[in-house]
Amino acid sequence: MFRNLGQISILNKILNIDDKQSLKIFLFWLLKSIYRVGFVVGWTATMAMFVAKYGIKSLPYLFILNGIFTIIGTVLYSSVIHRIKKNLCLILTIFASMGTLFLAYLFRHSPFLFFAFLITAVSVFLSQFRIVLNLLIEDYFSPLESEKVFPILESSETVGGLVAGLVITFFAAFIKTSTAFIYFWAGLLVLIVPIIMIASVVLVPPEGHAVHVKKKENPDLILKFKTIFKENKYFDFVKGLSLIVFLQWVLFNLVEFQYTKAVYQSASHVILEAGSGFEHAFFHELGILFIIFSASAFVIQLIIGSRLVYSLGVFGSMLIHPILTILSLFGLLFSFNFTTAVLMRNNFTVTNVLYASSLESSYYAMKEDARAYLREFLEGILRPVGAIFGTFFLIVLQNFFVGNSLILYMNIVMFAFAIILFFVVYRQQRLYTETASAQFDSNHEKEKIDAVEILAQKGHNGNIGFLVSKLLDSTQSVLTKKKIIFALGELQNISTVPDLVKCFGDKCEAIREAALDALYRFRNRSDFALNVVIEYELISALEKFYKSEKNSNLRFKIINLLSMLSNVEAADFLLKILKTSKGNFKAGVLYSLGNIKDSAICKFVVPYLKSADLRQKISAAIAIGRFREFYDESKYIIDTFLHSQKNSEIALGIYAIGELNIRSRKKFCVKYLDSKNSDLKLSAAIALAKMGEDISIPVVVEALTSRNKSLSSAAKRNLGNIDVRISKNIDKIVTHINFNKK
Repeated sequence: MFRNLGQISILNKILNIDDKQSLKIFLFWLLKSIYRVGFVVGWTATMAMFVAKYGIKSLPYLFILNGIFTIIGTVLYSSVIHRIKKNLCLILTIFASMGTLFLAYLFRHSPFLFFAFLITAVSVFLSQFRIVLNLLIEDYFSPLESEKVFPILESSETVGGLVAGLVITFFAAFIKTSTAFIYFWAGLLVLIVPIIMIASVVLVPPEGHAVHVKKKENPDLILKFKTIFKENKYFDFVKGLSLIVFLQWVLFNLVEFQYTKAVYQSASHVILEAGSGFEHAFFHELGILFIIFSASAFVIQLIIGSRLVYSLGVFGSMLIHPILTILSLFGLLFSFNFTTAVLMRNNFTVTNVLYASSLESSYYAMKEDARAYLREFLEGILRPVGAIFGTFFLIVLQNFFVGNSLILYMNIVMFAFAIILFFVVYRQQRLYTETASAQFDSNHEKEKIDAVEILAQKGHNGNIGFLVSKLLDSTQSVLTKKKIIFALGELQNISTVPDLVKCFGDKCEAIREAALDALYRFRNRSDFALNVVIEYELISALEKFYKSEKNSNLRFKIINLLSMLSNVEAADFLLKILKTSKGNFKAGVLYSLGNIKDSAICKFVVPYLKSADLRQKISAAIAIGRFREFYDESKYIIDTFLHSQKNSEIALGIYAIGELNIRSRKKFCVKYLDSKNSDLKLSAAIALAKMGEDISIPVVVEALTSRNKSLSSAAKRNLGNIDVRISKNIDKIVTHINFNKK
């Protein structure tokens, strides 16, 4: 089962992954990148040639034709996309687009036929290629995987745009007309075919996600869309999401026109008469600017994109897009020139990265089988409809206004649409919360788990109270309750501490353990110690819990949590236990004493450095190693374990490396990841997980889901303080495996 573990891994900045998983991501990333380069080069060349031939006032008609042909392509493809394999559909689409490009070149002396075939290639075939490719990617990744994989794959769009800008800028100096770019465009399309064929042969979908053909599927996209989304719990959310996509593309076309007009005027100042020279200058300048936009977007994507989504929530981060657009347009209202127009377009492109990531994440509020149709409808129908509607405003305004008046009213219309988009996105957050909450009415456990993950995100109002009510609901399953407790640990709201304490009395051991783990995550909150009453009640509850709990693993977690509180009462309780405890449990108490934030506690621990009990000795070394003045002594003792000839002592030494995060011994841990001794292998993986190393994930997951109960118990027992990101990934993978087993 685990030789293909990489197929179910959650990828977020993972470099050391299974070969087949890395190949899967690489092939799809390469496909999307090549497609993006070709699309940007082709569309830019088409737009430059169209404007050079018919003038900037005719550009809206190109936008309308693009939108109409995209809708036609969606309607045509909706009747076949679920009847043939997606990889075959992609290959046929490539050949069809290459055929239309060839016809366009043959009829290059007939403007009408030339642009008709070009628009057909771009709007009918290549627009649908993107939709089908995204649907194919969904087949190869589970919803849990896609949450982390999609941002990685999305970077291909930005990188592809950057490469396309470089290509346009570089080759524009050597190619006299934009028509010659058709050769380059067709060449890129040829490269896509073998990659699709390779992907079809070597890639395997994850368990439970076989790529199949729905031969009995209703081909009517609109009818299918109505059938799926007629449920009340989805209707308002989908309606809001549809309005967001519609407004975004209305605004995009208006922004695109104003920006292109500014570039057109800039190029016209250099070359007064439109002709081949103008086309060359216009094309070259568009290429340079596209490099700037793509580079800016890529920097944002790499540095702060995911952090903003995490800290602000899905729709909180999406709000940045209309807000910055409004500010950019506000400046454009006072001064329309090349600089302000380019700045507006750059800001729009950069924040669109956040918008796109948030939009992808918002799909998970829907049930799994509805996401493909939602994507197909929004991208294939509403997106071009929004573009056509925005272009309609352009044409109307051009018929009533000219010169500076046209520019002014165009900016006012864009400003109005940006404000409307802001309010719709702001309102959508509430609908997002309500839709996720409604998932608890489902009979499917997986939909409830997805709902908990959504409600654990930032930006929701009333989500904590709702989650607590479901936690205290006796009808909820153990798995759902555990997920809710984990979410409360993520949110770290002080008001939920009493509710988590109530779980100490639960009959289910897994619930009691989950509550301890969640409270453990509160340890880093600066305001926790300020809540004296809550802290006092928690200590009292933990002491009672310790006396009533029979499971030694949970009792160890109780004393560990008590030690994190670092006050006199907790220290006194632990020292009393130290005197009366024996064996491994005494070792656990020694370990916990190291959490108390006072080096004076070491005088009670140091005597155990000479203990004959190796567990107690290594625990004492770990405890004093947390204090600077004892660190060297601790490290010396740990090294004696590492250089032992006994595997059991080496395992204890590796355990200590992870606890103290001794990164200078990281290579030592990596060496034992391939050990045939299961204890050594697991100890090395746990230590690396505590250091935040992704290479540890497959080994830890394998141990957690092993049929060997002692191995799985050891893995669970030692995962208490691993890196948070690693912990999240492991939790999602194990959850996914458990669902597949069902």
